[in-house]
Amino acid sequence: PLRTAFVAEHHGTVVALAVGASMVCLVVAWKFPIRAWALCGGVLILGLLHRRLKANRWRTLAYVTGSWVAIVVGLPALHAGPEIETAPLVATTVGLALAIGSNAIASQLRGVRFDANGAIRLRGARRAALASIAICLAVPGVRSVAMVGAATWLGVLFFRSDERYGLVALDGALLVGSIGAALSMSASTG
Repeated sequence: PLRTAFVAEHHGTVVALAVGASMVCLVVAWKFPIRAWALCGGVLILGLLHRRLKANRWRTLAYVTGSWVAIVVGLPALHAGPEIETAPLVATTVGLALAIGSNAIASQLRGVRFDANGAIRLRGARRAALASIAICLAVPGVRSVAMVGAATWLGVLFFRSDERYGLVALDGALLVGSIGAALSMSASTG
């Protein structure tokens, strides 16, 4: 409800930011191969179907996780080309899918009455985040990606069902984990 109210109140600003981001993306993407355009187009279609897809928690989990992984892993893999190593690609894909899925499960529990079913789902989210960490730590070259799973695990570990916690801690965990992974990767390669 708070997100909906915020978007309704700031509709013009949200639209302007989306249009601006789209323009920047078009300029940057102009140099990308057609495969990257196709991948982004597929994710765009899922985004446009958001209202229909979010009605079912399993569809939401699948499309949110798939969209994130498609962009975060798919675009760099397309850029790297056929010489990309399989084990790190698979570990990154599965590790990020588990972390994002964990976050999505917890996000679905925001603002709802927490019951026994919610507790079971939250335990599953915690296990998925831990599995993300384990998979990423097990494969050399992917260890920094474990930061996304670790930040997500912390967000899910201390879960609160209120909307503000979700916006700050859950969404923030993805941001902090991603920035940490990116910084760690750039330090190890640079």
